[in-house]
Amino acid sequence: MCHRSIATVGKSSRIPELDGLRGLAILLVIFYHYTHGNLLTRSNGLAFYVQRAAGAGWSGVDLFFVLSGFLIGGILIDARGSQSFFQTFYIRRFFRIIPIYYSWIFLYIALVATAGAAIQARSFSGKVLPNGCEVYAHFLFIQNLVPFNFSAMPGIWGLWFSHLWSLAVEEQFYLIAPLMIAWLTPRHLPAALAAIACCAPIVRTALFSHLQKFDMTHIMPFRADGLALGMLAAIAWRSPKVRLWLTTNIRLLYTSAGLLFSGYGLLCWYAPDSNSLAINSFGFTWIAIFYALLLLIAALFFYSVLLREPPEIVTLPGACVAAVAAAVTYLAARLSWTLLEHPLVRIGHGFKYSAPATEEVAQLATD
Repeated sequence: MCHRSIATVGKSSRIPELDGLRGLAILLVIFYHYTHGNLLTRSNGLAFYVQRAAGAGWSGVDLFFVLSGFLIGGILIDARGSQSFFQTFYIRRFFRIIPIYYSWIFLYIALVATAGAAIQARSFSGKVLPNGCEVYAHFLFIQNLVPFNFSAMPGIWGLWFSHLWSLAVEEQFYLIAPLMIAWLTPRHLPAALAAIACCAPIVRTALFSHLQKFDMTHIMPFRADGLALGMLAAIAWRSPKVRLWLTTNIRLLYTSAGLLFSGYGLLCWYAPDSNSLAINSFGFTWIAIFYALLLLIAALFFYSVLLREPPEIVTLPGACVAAVAAAVTYLAARLSWTLLEHPLVRIGHGFKYSAPATEEVAQLATD
């Protein structure tokens, strides 16, 4: 396995095309949520086909998982052997996630404490906003293990926490990935990741009939195939031999991605529900492999070319509301990034991965 010089560890190797994939993932999820308020029928005409085409937009989360495996796994692989390996990684993750994330939780708790009764009285359902262990579990990133359906809450309150299960999956991944990279040799790591990617669909299939009432797709081990495939892509990208093979066999890569995309389209049309047997058995893995190939194609483009009850957008009023919501969301995100997140990220990146001891460098070279 070829490793970059330790001198390059911590330096930016950003691939702009991957930002485009992030944008695609976001758009898939948003498109899904804005088109699936009420299920339509063929009698609704074009709107029905728009909704059906967006049926698997939830898979944008899987694209995020593959990207996370590629990017975070790549950072950890580059920093392997650093004397500050764990310390620097977790400090950076802390400043990137914890302040803004905890602020979101505290804001909800403050709103419930000061205006919970008024919100309940004015809501259509009259439901009491939750403020117990199902909320406090978010501080420990175990909300994906708490059997509470936040999406059943009315209006904006149902969206306050319902999407954060994926962040719990990510944080649990952050606990395991550094240990795997630190403990497994470069020769053994790919085999372990391949085994995880193969075992995840088998376990999902075996447990599907027993866990239909509990959404196991929110639990990290059951979604580990996407994360593992992303890490495998990161390993492949760092091997000059593999990268050369990919560039000289780009047509094969395109053909494989095209076949996988065709299967993805069939899944979207015939089994769009993420809780279906088809998705839980092989669908998640199929989609993750497609996204991993898409990621490599995007990275190769950069390498070879550049270096050398929400409203529904299927109705006109819904589209107008969606446009306004998109503008407000962008403004809020921009302010959050400028005033809070970016300064905190800069603090986190002030902590650097230190060089490994001399004997560790020699060991990495032999590996």
